[in-house]
Amino acid sequence: MDKTEIEQVQRYMRNLFNNPQINVAARAKPKGSAEVFLGEEAIGTLDKDEEDGELSYHFRMPVLDKDAPSYLRTKFGNPKFKVVAFAKSKDTAEVYLGEDSIGTLTKDEEKGKVTQNFRMAIFETDLE
Repeated sequence: MDKTEIEQVQRYMRNLFNNPQINVAARAKPKGSAEVFLGEEAIGTLDKDEEDGELSYHFRMPVLDKDAPSYLRTKFGNPKFKVVAFAKSKDTAEVYLGEDSIGTLTKDEEKGKVTQNFRMAIFETDLE
């Protein structure tokens, strides 16, 4: 990702989450990826995806607490997060910020250990 892309995604994320502490920094490898920080803390990764002539970015953040809505509210300092379970899925839920759906929360279980990840797609049109 080049400097302009990083600045655009960073500005979008700061505005969306209403948090000026979000910083996006390119990683040397793999090319097309970046680290997302909240202040000094690395909170997730961002990957660039160019498929069929369309550009998007995929943010992935581990959720380190069973109470995902509370964790997201506290982490971002934004009380408008809510998580709504899908009716037919026990391992995926929709993440809202206010009334807007912004991503998904997925649960994975491996060897008895449950992990959760917040995932969000950022499209080129979001950055305009």
